[in-house]
Amino acid sequence: MTDLPNALMRKPTASFSTLAPNVHWARRMIRTSRWSFERRQIYDYELLYVQKGVIHATVGEESFTLPAGSLLYIPAKCYHSIRIESEVCVFGVHFDYFGEMTIAGDHDVVVKDYHARGENSYCVEPEFPEIGPLLHCSVYTAPPRIVPLLESIIEQFNAKMTGYELACRGLMLLVLHELLQSRNAPDGRIHPKYGQSIRRLAKRMETDYAEDWSNARVAVELNLHEDYAAKLFKETVGLPPSKYMQQVRHQEAKRILRETDYKLETVGKLVGYDDLHYFSRIFNKLEGISPGHYRKLTNIL
Repeated sequence: MTDLPNALMRKPTASFSTLAPNVHWARRMIRTSRWSFERRQIYDYELLYVQKGVIHATVGEESFTLPAGSLLYIPAKCYHSIRIESEVCVFGVHFDYFGEMTIAGDHDVVVKDYHARGENSYCVEPEFPEIGPLLHCSVYTAPPRIVPLLESIIEQFNAKMTGYELACRGLMLLVLHELLQSRNAPDGRIHPKYGQSIRRLAKRMETDYAEDWSNARVAVELNLHEDYAAKLFKETVGLPPSKYMQQVRHQEAKRILRETDYKLETVGKLVGYDDLHYFSRIFNKLEGISPGHYRKLTNIL
């Protein structure tokens, strides 16, 4: 985690119960060649998650190189710039904390220097008596649970089905809670000897999601006792191996359902589930709807 620029002014004191975030813009963005934008401000706040590739960012006076798995927090009124040099995939979500902003179009969140609105147009960031600002850093290592939450926000926001604002608000509250929990995690959470090995293994699991990643397999890969390997994996990644693989496979299954017309049985096998009924049961548990219903909904977009 990297501290936010000191130049940002402090905000009014608040309580957690007063948070009611609106999502103003949410999108998955893929860039396949060199691209950049230079020094601009936004009226609200943005979380930018790097799913693939590397981005170079400047927030205030600080510069960062952000690999896959990084989460960038961009505050209102803070000058920032982004640069990429090769293919990347990022999730971007613009939001406020108190539901104070309604926008008419995608570009209303960006401050146009030639036609900037007044000071009262900038969204307010709360401070809490116990901790100060809720998000006190510019750069985070994204907690595993945040990624599916951000993806769900993007799906809900762009589908714009009845009640999507409520869904986005609830999901955004969960994102903020995950970041708060990450901030409160005890020092030494990452094991000094096995932490990096576990992170590398987690990346392999994300790529080779169709393979058998049982606790026994994880233990063999780490050369540890099975129970101890599972314990360290959960401490490092935030989820036990089985739950982590469910999340990874779920995100990949949703991508395949959106982008192909493969039969549901084929989709299940591609992500590591040989039994269609088991695949459907796990999908429904995580998404709240069946794989077939999910595909129908995304085809409406």
